[in-house]
Amino acid sequence: MKYQILSSPPSRIEAEIWLSQGLLKQDENLLIQRYRQGQRTLPSVNEVKRLVQNRVAKKTISQFSQEQKLTPWKPPTWQVVRNPLHDGVCIQVVFEQLPEVTLPKSYKLKLDVPPVNLPTEASLMWQAVDHQYRLAERHLSNGTVETGDLVKIDLIALVDNQPLPALCFANYDFYVEKAGNNLPDLTEQLVGATEGEHLSFDLALPDNYYLPAYRGVMANFDVHVHEVYELDKPELEVLPERLGFADMDQMMAAFYQQQLQENQWRWREQTRQFVLMHVVSQSQFDLSEAFLEHRVLQAWEQREKPLLLAQGLSQGMLGAARDFYLEQESILEEISIDAACALVAEAIARQENFDVSPEEMGCLIGPFLDLLELEDPNAFVDDLKTDPAVIQAYMLGRMEKAMTSLYQQATLVCEGEVIKEPELTIT
Repeated sequence: MKYQILSSPPSRIEAEIWLSQGLLKQDENLLIQRYRQGQRTLPSVNEVKRLVQNRVAKKTISQFSQEQKLTPWKPPTWQVVRNPLHDGVCIQVVFEQLPEVTLPKSYKLKLDVPPVNLPTEASLMWQAVDHQYRLAERHLSNGTVETGDLVKIDLIALVDNQPLPALCFANYDFYVEKAGNNLPDLTEQLVGATEGEHLSFDLALPDNYYLPAYRGVMANFDVHVHEVYELDKPELEVLPERLGFADMDQMMAAFYQQQLQENQWRWREQTRQFVLMHVVSQSQFDLSEAFLEHRVLQAWEQREKPLLLAQGLSQGMLGAARDFYLEQESILEEISIDAACALVAEAIARQENFDVSPEEMGCLIGPFLDLLELEDPNAFVDDLKTDPAVIQAYMLGRMEKAMTSLYQQATLVCEGEVIKEPELTIT
């Protein structure tokens, strides 16, 4: 592979890479062979050349990125440039590099942490109620909503005619008066409604709404009632038998252990993040606007948009929901923190030479095989290290190792008592 680096400021690498005619011809023969083996119609000559050129360019760019130890944060932009002095194809490539990070010379990792939340009587009862609803038998009602019913509704909440992403659903199963399910007064608004009825009413958003700027703000709720079901829920007294427990005490003891394990797991994940944030606060870096904008749009495409589509939000409302999402300061702040953590974790992973094995990345291999066009799945991780289209997935694997390493090095103090000493062996 021949190449020439045209410019290399810290955050941007521009280069020219030459694809030899022999390499292009070799890949063309392989492509034609695959089509013939699969008994598929061969594309036109120009289409074959385009496919081959793209495949070879992609592989060569990945190889160049790996050899130069680049850390791109988005797919490179490239274009073909014909060079009359060279037998082959020249491509001009631009790589956007991860911002540089200066890590502290030594980590000060003695931290105060809160205790693990213990299950409460209320949380245990909520779990029991949840099982009652899960085991309930549905029967179409007379069409009028009553307390305790299940109502299938379309729901859109608007503030200043902008949809709130977390409060837009289609064909949503709403349990009237189920614990932990309702917004204030929403049940009162639904009781007495009938199938096919369209409701519009104003309510204040709850004080624990996930966007701080909208807590307590009045929103307009647009609701269409599709179907109303009566629920034949098992009584609390028979719930242990239905769930396979000897008695109520055994059931509640099992709920307690389950919730305790979940709380312990959640505490450990939050603590690992807290330890990483402590190192972030001691590190020096600059998050460029372009890098942050990319992360925000990435979060929208990978998290929020699929969720809204799954909830049944129409394509017509999607644009407004996207604009709303991109304007929220609390969301931008959260993504900025996530980006800083990912950036510092990647710097730690490079410093400590952490790697990710095919076994560790096994859950990601399937979704990306077609994207990477791999002939050999064993080459997955090598491609993943350098292919900007999926570099975030590889970074997440390395971030896990960095967080584990920091957690193992940390001394944790809870309510004045050391609850964890540094571990001598770090894997």
